[in-house]
Amino acid sequence: MKLLREYGVQVPNGQIATNANEAKDLGSKLTTDPVVIKAQVLAGGRGKGHFDSGLKGGVQVIPKSKLS
Repeated sequence: MKLLREYGVQVPNGQIATNANEAKDLGSKLTTDPVVIKAQVLAGGRGKGHFDSGLKGGVQVIPKSKLS
């Protein structure tokens, strides 16, 4: 993303969280609603990500209110 920004390509703002509490804190600081969260899976392959809340799939679009 940094490289894309250097060449003038518009990219969404984002942050990396390493746990749920960090994700909630970072999400509350974003000015957009809804927000996109992504589970990083180091096992390889797409669609293997999941969240403890039961959400399936590595990428979810959720309202900010769900972060609290």
